[in-house]
Amino acid sequence: MTITTPHTKHYKLSETLREAIRFMAPGELLPTVEELKKKYRVSQTTVTQAMERLRAQGLVERPFGRRRLAVSRVESHPLFRVTLIRPLWSSPDYDTITNVIYSLGQEMNVGFSLHIYRNIDDLNVEAALRNSDAGMIIGDRLMSREQINAFNRLRKPMVFLRDKPDAVKAHSVSVNDVIVGQKATRHLIDLGHRRIVAMLSEPPNPMYSLRLDGWASTLQRAGIRAGDDLIADCSVRHGKDSIQGSYERFNAWLDTNRVPFTGLFCLTWTGALASLRALRERKISVPGKVSVITYDSESAISQYMNPPLTTVSINVAQYANDAMRIVQRALNDKSLQEPQRLLLKPELFVRESTRALEG
Repeated sequence: MTITTPHTKHYKLSETLREAIRFMAPGELLPTVEELKKKYRVSQTTVTQAMERLRAQGLVERPFGRRRLAVSRVESHPLFRVTLIRPLWSSPDYDTITNVIYSLGQEMNVGFSLHIYRNIDDLNVEAALRNSDAGMIIGDRLMSREQINAFNRLRKPMVFLRDKPDAVKAHSVSVNDVIVGQKATRHLIDLGHRRIVAMLSEPPNPMYSLRLDGWASTLQRAGIRAGDDLIADCSVRHGKDSIQGSYERFNAWLDTNRVPFTGLFCLTWTGALASLRALRERKISVPGKVSVITYDSESAISQYMNPPLTTVSINVAQYANDAMRIVQRALNDKSLQEPQRLLLKPELFVRESTRALEG
């Protein structure tokens, strides 16, 4: 069987070394072949092939009179180095944030690396940032006291891109989740809907509580009751498949629900995907019988659904730019002590999953 290049050992080693080179100065010597063999537990052939690949890409060179390779001097030295810290589990939202920030870093000549943690309890933030000037983290509010103290001891700028524990004194860029709930609910009300269900699909989270607050307050301002019977709690536990889990729980909720509804606000796109399938299987047409709207986080998947989902969304590029601007300012202005908190205002994007209520 032929092994494609991305799956060969020398390719994987070259990609690992490419990332390490981003944090090295032009002209700095690379480890010896023996050191690389021992560190990565590979053969001399693998090391040689990996180095040849890096030389072909212009990333390393052999200085005159030297036997060891060095970082190419034509490579521009990054202005500063940033490590993005994120959870291990697969997530289109996290992947989008990672890719956008990585692309932005390349455009700005910023060194960028990725640190992945399996469990928040295992995260050692000081070790993660050891080779960086600053950090960004897709956070978790369920941090231990020791971790919170570690963040507060940091002498390097840190920007939280999602949940930030209140006790952590760090910068943050996040979405105004109350406005998410308000815009979604207001849109359905303007279309004539008055029985609007709010559906939860992800594990309990303060962000979702704020979206629920926006839903409830908008209904109340319109003179519409926002009762618990209009909340479909299909949330799953951490680590579980949100789409499959909420699909099963939404089906169970539909089996017992006695409240007719014509509008459905899914607090996350995972719930929206689950609800579309459940409603379709019950021959409840969208938007004929039920209009569906969701918040699609950083993922663009909603617009490719059938029907394309009406969403409340943010500009992900602006999200990354704002975070990087905070890092730049914090590094350039050492007197900047107060944590900066940016709240992004989401916008409504109307597609085919919502329409005016007939009759």
